Amino acid sequence: MQTDGKPLYSNGMDQLTELLQVTNRFPAFHEKVVDLYNLSEEFQGLCNDYYLCIKSLEQWKARIENDEKCLVEYKDLKESLEQEICRFLEKSTTS
Repeated sequence: MQTDGKPLYSNGMDQLTELLQVTNRFPAFHEKVVDLYNLSEEFQGLCNDYYLCIKSLEQWKARIENDEKCLVEYKDLKESLEQEICRFLEKSTTS
């Protein structure tokens, strides 16, 4: 892939993805981001760190959402079981 005759990246789809993350976040600086990415290993490393951070946040967010869903289900189950226990207790005291 090229922009204005310059390669966007040199090796790998992950590099394209990390570059796209940064250009999407800073669209007003698209060309400057691409130029810096092609010229500076330090900037490439920064873009890679940003990409990895985003990926990790997405994974943690999904895990937390799943954990929250599970937590709600167990709270509901606990309440249901408490109600069932109360019914048994009420029946046994009225008999």
